[in-house]
Amino acid sequence: RAERPRAMDAIDVLAARVANDPERAWGAVMKRIKVAKDAFIDGGARATDTPAHAVAAALLPIADALDDARRSALAFKTTNAGANARAVATAATAARASTKDAAFVARGVGFNAPRGKYDAHVMKNGDLVLENTKGAQIVIEGRDVRRVLRLETGDANQTSLVVVGLRGEGAQNGKSRLMTLCATFRGKDKLVIERGGDGDGAEDDEGDGEEGSTHAARLFFRALEREYGAETCGTTNPVKVFAGTKGFGHVQATKGFNSGHLFFLKEGVAFGPSPAMYVHFDDLEDLRVLRAENAGSSTFDLSMTPEDGVAVEFSNISRDELEHVSRYLAKRCTSADDAPSAAGVLGDESDDDESDEDDEDFTGQEPDSSGDDDDDDD
Repeated sequence: RAERPRAMDAIDVLAARVANDPERAWGAVMKRIKVAKDAFIDGGARATDTPAHAVAAALLPIADALDDARRSALAFKTTNAGANARAVATAATAARASTKDAAFVARGVGFNAPRGKYDAHVMKNGDLVLENTKGAQIVIEGRDVRRVLRLETGDANQTSLVVVGLRGEGAQNGKSRLMTLCATFRGKDKLVIERGGDGDGAEDDEGDGEEGSTHAARLFFRALEREYGAETCGTTNPVKVFAGTKGFGHVQATKGFNSGHLFFLKEGVAFGPSPAMYVHFDDLEDLRVLRAENAGSSTFDLSMTPEDGVAVEFSNISRDELEHVSRYLAKRCTSADDAPSAAGVLGDESDDDESDEDDEDFTGQEPDSSGDDDDDDD
């Protein structure tokens, strides 16, 4: 007669069952069970038949149930992740644009919005295609390019921003949408521009004979201007519109948790480098200066409400700039009841040099101006 197999020790079975379980609590449970087992054995109980064994036996189905639930959840997550990845890959493939017909490509441009380095392909049909080293693309249709600006920060690194404001819903970037692009260039940066898709890799160092004409930001801006035209590219030099206390055409401000430069333009404002924003006065429903009456504060805020009703607030602007900002806004804003411009209250000063011919030399000309900046066009 065959010998009946001996029942396995319930504690040993549970220990083996939870040995590789990611739930760390099982380790503490097993220590307590083994301590209890030793105590009962020392009291005269059988080595395989103690109350600790009964506890271990009761925990076995619980361990099995928890493991089954975890496996099911993991399988569901993996299936969904795979489906999402396939959907994203399919969408990316379907939306992928050919860059062979590019008028020019600027290599390795450092963007703050979108964040990262991209090759900027400007297509002959006016589309702008940004492509990173992984091959991911962001496609901006030419008709959505509303404004292209070159804005100098005036810092020690000679940092300049090239800001591209978009129309409509902007451009898709992953799960979010971009309404403003912002590329950042320092004085020491070099820019490689390849024309006509010839791929010669030649560094575009052509200047226009002026100081700073080979600055990477200026080269990138001029290349964009050749494709999008002077009506889209450029604005009056912000310094001519708003000098401020430092004469830079902008003030330091905070948007959310990010500190940046708030530029006051002839037609609106721009903020950069991050989060990049371009706001045209035509799109605003309301504009307010906040905390201006709080004499005990060293800063004030500027709130802008676009037509979609979501207020945009630029905060922590130095109170030293309050008079300059108020004068700037008074010249460009009227009250809701169409009252005369507040410029009549502050006086129509002569520092609004929009007719100065030097304005076009900074970032291009206004759509309604007739400057002599066309000699930059190829």
